[in-house]
Amino acid sequence: MPKRSVEIQKRSSEKHSKSVAAGLNITLGLFGVHRLYLGTAPQIPVIYTLTLGGGGFLMLSDLGVILFTKDLEQFSNNSQVIMWSKNEE
Repeated sequence: MPKRSVEIQKRSSEKHSKSVAAGLNITLGLFGVHRLYLGTAPQIPVIYTLTLGGGGFLMLSDLGVILFTKDLEQFSNNSQVIMWSKNEE
């Protein structure tokens, strides 16, 4: 019996899916899980959890940004609490 090789295409760690980010925001957004998916400083999900997503405002505004932006990569690895604010590096 010949051996079959299966090639698995690895997803680039730099590409984030809008649908996954939006799904995480809707289900676990109060805890900042969508921000973990996009890559963020560890204290951001803690802030989201302690404030329950900024009283829901941060979670809802992040959902709007996720849904209506063309390129999510501009928000990846952002260490700011407000996702769309400029990342100072």
